[in-house]
Amino acid sequence: MVSPFEKEYKLSKLIKQGKASIPAILRPLAEWIDRKYGVKTLNIIYDYVDKDVDRPLLSVILEYENDKQKFYTEGRPYLDSEKQK
Repeated sequence: MVSPFEKEYKLSKLIKQGKASIPAILRPLAEWIDRKYGVKTLNIIYDYVDKDVDRPLLSVILEYENDKQKFYTEGRPYLDSEKQK
């Protein structure tokens, strides 16, 4: 869950409003995720964990709450490790 005070939320809100878009280099990935899992990817953010360039972080922001559930292990409260890969 992204809070309204985080940069991910602010960037994704601009996309939802039509004032910005997913970075061009990440659009094919968003389209693949949408096709593969039947979801609506609102935004993808590429960053680093604690600005450590050796630890990249990819955040996938989904449009709908029920889409998020498709990435969890069935009956479990954690993300499916295979889908994360």
